[in-house]
Amino acid sequence: MTMKATSKAGENNMDEFITAIKNNIAKSNSTPDSIGKPTRFRELFGPMMASKPEIKIIDGCTEEGDIRFEVSLRSLGFPPDANRKYRAELSTDFAANFIGEILVRENLEKFVKLLVNLKENYNGVVNRYEHRKFGMVIRESRCIFALHSSLIQSILIEDVKNEMK
Repeated sequence: MTMKATSKAGENNMDEFITAIKNNIAKSNSTPDSIGKPTRFRELFGPMMASKPEIKIIDGCTEEGDIRFEVSLRSLGFPPDANRKYRAELSTDFAANFIGEILVRENLEKFVKLLVNLKENYNGVVNRYEHRKFGMVIRESRCIFALHSSLIQSILIEDVKNEMK
């Protein structure tokens, strides 16, 4: 959908732009309707929040600091047809980052072991790049995530700061 918001003189018309965005949001199936039904994200993530997913680290930590792990859709509490039913929602950076970070935080000890094993290469591997967002693909009944190891360090530093408060 193209949102054109220009006045007769070709200048931006903020009112038209805002109206176009509101109309787009109103048509979206990922926002609550006027009756107050939950969003499709809540519908998807609700069962996940009650689950205890088991993750599996795939390749360890690469020389560039990248880490991949996988988890079954079933252990996330997602229905068997989640990839089809929630394709639009699962294709967003929000979904990848939300699911990925929860899984990392809940399985932090597995990721910390990877960092500890880096020993003398730690600084060059972890601090060379900065984690910006998760990558996520769905293969059959599994989600595969990719992240940079600097996220693990950031979470650990955050945890220490919180403990000191």
